[in-house]
Amino acid sequence: MKLRTTIILVVVLAAVIAYVAFYEPKMPTTEEVAEKSKQVFDLRSEDVTSLSILTGSTEIAMRKTGDRQWILESPSNGRPMNQPSAAYSRIWNSSNPKVV
Repeated sequence: MKLRTTIILVVVLAAVIAYVAFYEPKMPTTEEVAEKSKQVFDLRSEDVTSLSILTGSTEIAMRKTGDRQWILESPSNGRPMNQPSAAYSRIWNSSNPKVV
C-alpha cells in the first residue's frame, strides 16, 4: 500500500472513532425514545404554573400556589377556593406525570 493511501485510511479511521466517542454517547437510548414517544407534552411539572381549559362557554382555570398546591380560580365567582383541587393535586403531585 502506498503511504498516501495509508494516511487517508488512518484519517478516516480517526474520524469514525471521534464520531463514536463524542457524538454517539449523547444520543438517546431506544428505551428513552420509546418513553418520549408516549408523552404528549415535553415539559416538567415544576415548570407549569397555571392551567386553563376552555370548553364551549365554560372556562376552568387553576393556579399553582407553592410546592405542588393547586387552587381552582374559575369557575368560583371571581375568588379562589381555599382548598386545592384533589384531582389536579394527584396529577401534579406524581413525580413523573404521564398522559396515556
